[in-house]
Amino acid sequence: MSRNATAKENTAPDPFDLDSLRVTGDINTIGAERLLVRVPVRKPFKQEFFRVHAGQDYRLTCAILELKAEREFYLVTPAVLSAMTEDVRHVELRICITRQGTLFIWPVPMPGPDGRTNSWHESAREAADLAEKDWIRMVANMPAGGYEVYRATGKISEPEWPDRTFQELIQLAFKDGKLIDSVDHPIVQQLHGA
Repeated sequence: MSRNATAKENTAPDPFDLDSLRVTGDINTIGAERLLVRVPVRKPFKQEFFRVHAGQDYRLTCAILELKAEREFYLVTPAVLSAMTEDVRHVELRICITRQGTLFIWPVPMPGPDGRTNSWHESAREAADLAEKDWIRMVANMPAGGYEVYRATGKISEPEWPDRTFQELIQLAFKDGKLIDSVDHPIVQQLHGA
């Protein structure tokens, strides 16, 4: 046997051989299951098409506190509302999903306790209602003083909603101290300068 043939037989397989690295089939079946552990609270991004879960069982009219600098939302119980009237907004929480399957909760602005509203809030509510039946995109139009609403014209499949109750989704969105149910809550104390 020649020296070159012996060297070739003793060579280890190339660890970067492309055939040995190629994944075939569905990569999601490798043995992992995607778990829903957090649901963000936000309004839809202007670049995304979204749907809103239809039905009164998936809506909650409530009060929230938004800390804009931290981009955080807190759910405020009626028992604490009187201590925070200047800082809270009345909203309707709606479950939304993007084309990519990302779930989020949208605090859709509602008229204030005095019944006053504005064109931004009205157009947002219209977009939410339209998104119950169609894939919608919402873009701010400053000169018009409201949101422009676009309906997708392509064939997009119906959303696949998670197998969770509305209450479970609310719990995931406002866990870790984001439910203000007492005037002793650290955020209430912070707002009162304590």
